[in-house]
Amino acid sequence: MTTNSQERILFSDDFSAYPLTERMDTEYLRGVARESGAKRAGQEQLGPWRQTTLHYSWRSARIKSRRECPLPWRLVERDGQRWLEQPEPFFNVVFMAGDSDWEDYVLELTAAVSDGPVGPIVRYHTSRCNYWLCLEAGHPARLIRRDQNAHIVLGESVGLTLARDRAYDLRVTCDGARIDVAVDGESVISVEDDAWPRGPIALRTEGPGRFANVRVYATESEAARLEARARRRTERQAAGRRSLPAPKLLHEVPLPPDTTVVHMRDVNDDGRLEVVACEVAVPRLDYIRLARMTVVDGSGKTLWTLGESLRGEFGVHGGFAFNTADIDADGRTEILVTRDFEILVIDGASGEVKRRAPTPRAYKGREDHYERTVGDSILVCNLRGLPTAQDLILKDRYRNLWAYTSELEPLWHCHLNTGHYPRARDVNGDGKDEVMAGYTLLAADARPLWTVPGAEPYYNGYPGSEHLDSVLIESFGPAGAPVQIAMAASDLGFVLLDTDGTVRAHHRVGHAQALGAGRFRPDLPGRQFAVRTAWGNFDILNLFDCEGAPLLTREIAAGSVAPVNWLGDGSVLLHFAGCLADGNFEPVVDLPRGGGVHPAACDLNGDGVDELCLRRGDIVQIYGPEQVPASPEPIPPRNLTNWNNYGGFYL
Repeated sequence: MTTNSQERILFSDDFSAYPLTERMDTEYLRGVARESGAKRAGQEQLGPWRQTTLHYSWRSARIKSRRECPLPWRLVERDGQRWLEQPEPFFNVVFMAGDSDWEDYVLELTAAVSDGPVGPIVRYHTSRCNYWLCLEAGHPARLIRRDQNAHIVLGESVGLTLARDRAYDLRVTCDGARIDVAVDGESVISVEDDAWPRGPIALRTEGPGRFANVRVYATESEAARLEARARRRTERQAAGRRSLPAPKLLHEVPLPPDTTVVHMRDVNDDGRLEVVACEVAVPRLDYIRLARMTVVDGSGKTLWTLGESLRGEFGVHGGFAFNTADIDADGRTEILVTRDFEILVIDGASGEVKRRAPTPRAYKGREDHYERTVGDSILVCNLRGLPTAQDLILKDRYRNLWAYTSELEPLWHCHLNTGHYPRARDVNGDGKDEVMAGYTLLAADARPLWTVPGAEPYYNGYPGSEHLDSVLIESFGPAGAPVQIAMAASDLGFVLLDTDGTVRAHHRVGHAQALGAGRFRPDLPGRQFAVRTAWGNFDILNLFDCEGAPLLTREIAAGSVAPVNWLGDGSVLLHFAGCLADGNFEPVVDLPRGGGVHPAACDLNGDGVDELCLRRGDIVQIYGPEQVPASPEPIPPRNLTNWNNYGGFYL
């Protein structure tokens, strides 16, 4: 169909601008991705197209793993026609393009299904919320409203059964609440539905299929409205940025060579945070080894070093066991790590090893492939009812917990689906900590008290609930509200529970990966929850109120949901990749690109607001707001014991 003078093309791609290729990992296409701003998994791009889904199970003879090629598409030519083809039996492959403000428009394209189902998406809100024209060989065409896990058939073609490997010319018209579908020029579906009023387009495959000649157009009046709306959005965002203090570079700290992971901690108890620079090597998958640790002060002067440099064959793909605490109540901070199959308690000021013990023998499947466990993370807690927390729990990757005293004397072992990082708190007033270990709450002696309904308590696996990714045990409501447990619970989604296991809210928002809580919306009572998704439908950000009711959903390549006290007025901003955002997920403070420091935000100089710690090459840069209020609203200081890269951030 040819557009007339009263219509304007909003988007067009016949895929002729890209070279024919079997895999999207050629140097040319990597350059296309870099120029498009692609930085990491979930942001891979081809020209204007962005891959918004990704799963670690996507493997084939052509694509050995997501790490070597996260885009399963290829560019082929058949009978003189250029096609974007997805030839794999992968599920939930979604390629998105366009503008979130698109509302009334027409999408035209050619599509063919092999083993599908496949088809275009219109009014894409997120990869989990949209309208999908589903084409499957041997079936009618179906228009489906996707709402999270629900796929609701709104209409289907009567008298049309789709054939395998035949190309169909499709036209989808969005006009107000009406959506019309034509196949090969014949109208086959017409429905009214207003669940998703606007959004860009996408291509979705649940198996092999291919697409060609994608074009989107709208009326001149609609195009003019879009331009005006874009101008207003730009002006609104610019005004928001002008109203808040911009970041100012306060300090830089040089890092030792080959630093992999950076922690900020006061390890010598001088009242200032030192830089704990760790070189991590991965000689084998899931063996993430601390090779060398160097503590430097604010000027970059080395205070002490433990270990030596070591090269690993694989890239770093997880955390390693690290914590800091006064674990033995002697008034001095210790660093707790595992290294070379030993648990080490290190004096933070001198680097002297105060205590050491072998890590426990690997158990139930020997998931680390070694006789003894490597160690994945360490939690400091109070299991014996002492005046302070003087116990620790060592976790392997997904299967086991071992509890120890500060003298590294064993207390207990527990085999279960551990999740990424446990949390502990005395939730029943007995003077001892209960431990939220994966989906199961344990008593201080490791007795299971309850498990999240529908979750697998013992084994991490897909398909299924997988594992608990991030958890908080806090009082989230207004003053006096009870302590509750909030979870980014993998494929279970977001779950909010009372401490007795009663579920207060449960939303299946996708694979919930990261969790942050804070006063992102100061006009609402209590704190709000920011939840980011990962595997499957990547980078969907949800906001819930203190009772777990949904407030907002957007698809943003955020990379983080850490709360930041930037203004000192009691409100909290969200730390995104490259910016700070408000409670509407609108960027309000631009930041330099960088990351990889734990924590990313903390009050380093005692001025009552947070400074931001960004790693840029071999330098840690400290940024603070240009203007700091004279009397910032006081907030509790962050306790950096048990701070880790698995999220669960609270302010």
